[in-house]
This record gives sequence, C-alpha cells and structure tokens, in this order.
Amino acid sequence: MFFIEILEIIKERSKHIMVILAAPVMVGLLVSLVMHNQYTTSATLSPKRSTADGGSGVGALAAFAGIEDEKLSPELKFATNYFYSFKFLSSFIVENDLVDDLLMFKKYDSRNKENVFHNNSSNYEVKNLFSPEDPNQGMFELQKATKELKDIIQMIPSRADPSLASLEVTHYSPILSYFIASEILKKLDRDIAAIDIKSADSQIKYINSILGNYNKLETTKILASILDRELTKKILANSSDQYAFLILDPPVFPLEKSAPRRSIIMILFFLLGLFINSLFIGFVYLKKNDLLAPIVLTNLKSQD
Repeated sequence: MFFIEILEIIKERSKHIMVILAAPVMVGLLVSLVMHNQYTTSATLSPKRSTADGGSGVGALAAFAGIEDEKLSPELKFATNYFYSFKFLSSFIVENDLVDDLLMFKKYDSRNKENVFHNNSSNYEVKNLFSPEDPNQGMFELQKATKELKDIIQMIPSRADPSLASLEVTHYSPILSYFIASEILKKLDRDIAAIDIKSADSQIKYINSILGNYNKLETTKILASILDRELTKKILANSSDQYAFLILDPPVFPLEKSAPRRSIIMILFFLLGLFINSLFIGFVYLKKNDLLAPIVLTNLKSQD
C-alpha cells in the first residue's frame, strides 16, 4: 500500500519532480562551466647524501635544532621547512619577477597558449614595484604574492616512501605551473648548497685556526678528518647541479587538466536533486495522509 501511494504521488507530481531534479543539475552544469581548468605539475625528489658520514650540513643543522622524526630524514625535514619559509618564497618571486603573474593573472588562453593578465599588470613588475628610495614600497604586494604562491605549491613526503619528497604545483595556467615547479627546485638546491658552503667555510676557518694548538696525534687526525669532510662538502656544493636533491621524476609540462572534475560535480548535484525530491515526496505523502500535523504537535510537546 505504501509503495503504491508513493508511485501515485510520483505520477501525479511528475512535473514538480522533474523541475526539482532539473534545477540542481542546471546549477551543477553552470558551476562546472564557470570553474576554470587547473593544471598540476609534479616532481619526485630524493635527498642526497653529500658527505662521507652519511649526512649533509643541512641534516646536521636540522638535528642540532632538535628536529626529529622516525620516518623523515633530517635533510628532508630541513628542506621542507625552508621551502615554505617567507625568505625562500619571496626571494624566488623577486628573482623570477612573478608578482604580476601571481596577483594580476586573469585567465589562460588555451587557443593562443598564453597567459592573460588584468589591466596595469606592468605596475606589478619588479622594476616598477620596488624603489631603492623606499624599502617598504611593494612589500604589501610581495607578501600577498608569497601567500598566493604558498597556496598553489605543496612539498610533502611521499606516502609510498617517506624518505622521498613529492612536489606539486597547481595553477590555472599550465605555463606558470610548469615554470614554478622547474625553477623552484633549482633555487631550493642552490640555496641549500649555499647554506652548506657557508657552514663549511666557517668550520674550515675555525679548524685551521686551532689546528696548531694540539700536539697529540689522535686529536690532529680527528681535526684533519673533519677538515677533509668540510672541504669535500664545499667542493660538492660548488660543483654539483643536483647537490641537495636527486630529481627522480622531473617536472613535465601538464597537457591535461587536473581539476575540476566536472563529471563528479554533475553527479553530486544530481544526487542532491534526488535527495530534495525524496524530501518533497515524503512531505506530500505525510500531508496526503494527514500525518504532518501529529508530527508537528509531537515536536512541539517534546520542546515544552
């Protein structure tokens, strides 16, 4: 009896049901059409062992700072923290003149394969944005650009192997996504190498200054081995193109969009339409059988 009544309601209210179902579907279609395509460029990195004792200077720095993790290596831990720092990201933006790309981007023209910017985007170029006379000029825009960059990049340990790192850059422009992924890895490697060179220079200078103060052969050998290690680290940091990381899976220009998944959006809105229809049919059934008033009264009594 119940199912027969439900079928009768569906037959009687078929026009209303179709409208209720079609409305969310149309909204979902509109939303999916309005949303711009996003493109993701990814890469897989492996921290390199750059010294004979199995750790680089950044690893020692991370260990000294008390950063410990059973799964993550000190090198990867330090590199990840440094990667998200304002110092690193802001300098990357300035070096590559990306303030206008991040703040004034309008859309990606897939037909001409070029980025389209808002009017007056040239005002956000480094040469026009900053002024030697006023150090604070352009800092607000740089901070906004840094925040925008931090939102589109992600560097996390690989789920399959925590000793590896995965870099992902997602943007509406495949050109910008690929450029950032490629260049930010180069800068990260250069910066970590510079940190190790500075650390090695400091230790070499100190060891050379105290080496003559010790007469014991064992002490001299220990200092000499430390000196040799720091010299080796400095040579590697100055000569290697991939000093801190070995790029196992380099960035590739994204040809296909990574988001939005329009089919999933349409399915979700279709399910929403079915849910609303279920509520509508239930409401009509209760009203038709005079069951709505008792339910309301019961709720009112429970509140009292």
